[in-house]
Amino acid sequence: MVPFVDLGVRHQKLACSKEGIMLQGMDEFHISLVEFFLSKRSFESYALCHDLCMSLPIDSLATVLKKANDDDVCTLKAGHKAKVLTVAIETRDQPWLVSKHDVPFIDLGSEYLVISRIPYDAKITVWSTRFARLAHELHQLSGSLDIQIIHEGARFTALDEGSGKKGCFIFRRAKVVDEYRDSEDDEPAGAIIHEFHRYFHKATSLRVSTKYLVHASKRAPLSSKVSVLMKEDQPLLVQYDFYEGVLKFYIAPRIADEEEN
Repeated sequence: MVPFVDLGVRHQKLACSKEGIMLQGMDEFHISLVEFFLSKRSFESYALCHDLCMSLPIDSLATVLKKANDDDVCTLKAGHKAKVLTVAIETRDQPWLVSKHDVPFIDLGSEYLVISRIPYDAKITVWSTRFARLAHELHQLSGSLDIQIIHEGARFTALDEGSGKKGCFIFRRAKVVDEYRDSEDDEPAGAIIHEFHRYFHKATSLRVSTKYLVHASKRAPLSSKVSVLMKEDQPLLVQYDFYEGVLKFYIAPRIADEEEN
């Protein structure tokens, strides 16, 4: 629930299929869309008679789940035309101690937003801890971040227009270079060897909000690596793959009018 709460998502779609459960939500400004997929192998038992899609108040569901301890057993149930999601919390060493809570569905339409698969122009995969560091440090400089992926590697740049201070993280083949620069020189002097994987089709660049990049970077504990996928004039995709599923953040690019406003 945390990625949705952090972004201020009030309602989310919960879609259940034979493959698993998908949670989907968008922030109130329609800048970031979050998808969180949990495979059925994530659960001790998983049974589904019909595909199901519902809208839920995220704050109500999060409040219920917070009542469970780490070693408690949570069971989620909903009928085909049910109006509530029933959450049963069972104490593992005291199976007779069960609390039940109903989370009402919200009539916001039952359609799940299907994200079209697009051929991304470029993709890099880096250590998630390093990605979190660059997001937080560059956010301190500016509300906007320029990302450029070219044949030689990837560049993340933020500029504080007030002081002229510039932050730049450069990822190259088998190494990453990062250093704050006060001058206009784009090439940092120091270098730290650091491996990363890259898929490259053609040079591409985007400008995104550092605020939303920070939200995405907070999910680093899910996976040791994170992928950043880009295509001109399309939302930036930040993706964490882990054994139980995948977490995706789609972040809309910033445009000139937004910067002026």
